[in-house]
Amino acid sequence: MNFGRVSLITGGCLLTGLLGNRLLLTPLDGLTATQSRADILGVIAGATLVLYGLARAEVSERRASVEMGGIQVKSGFEGSNAEVAERCAQAVIDGIEGAKSVAVMVRGEGRFFLGQFSTEAPATHMVEEGIVAKAMGSGKRAYLADMKVVPVRETEFGFLPQKCQCVLVQPASEDVCVIVGADRPRALTGQDFGWVQAICDRMGGYLSKEAK
Repeated sequence: MNFGRVSLITGGCLLTGLLGNRLLLTPLDGLTATQSRADILGVIAGATLVLYGLARAEVSERRASVEMGGIQVKSGFEGSNAEVAERCAQAVIDGIEGAKSVAVMVRGEGRFFLGQFSTEAPATHMVEEGIVAKAMGSGKRAYLADMKVVPVRETEFGFLPQKCQCVLVQPASEDVCVIVGADRPRALTGQDFGWVQAICDRMGGYLSKEAK
């Protein structure tokens, strides 16, 4: 159900009904104090519903998905921990609406790629003083909610499809981080952050051992 549209219609009908009732059915000099208070409450309720509907419509427009393009890739999943890395990457894509690309970096180099990327053989490395490097150094995620306003798209995230709308960089350990690309701006919610963190907690230890 589209609650935004329902709110707009309900609020509009309520305001229209109040206005019509006062203009056509009730003389102004016949209003009682009780009716006036009821009208005020009705106007407040109607206006609230309309504003809520407009806000929901704006959020829906901002989060509209786009066709990212690129090439479907599954590469790098070899070695003793390949199965763990692949399962975790697939869990990110399956668990987050709009997530289309997952890259796993180990010690600053792209090792695992699953989903949509700019080329069949994507390659990435950690840019000195870049977003990934800062996230790894601090151990805190970096969330680029709208890639249209990010100037480092080509230099640091050129391996993602050109129309990638949103990127999450989530450290998994001292040596490992996960990069998630999505097909809509502001795609991730607080619950999604928790989901990726839980997956990274599981995967980081395995891949760190392999890296050493």
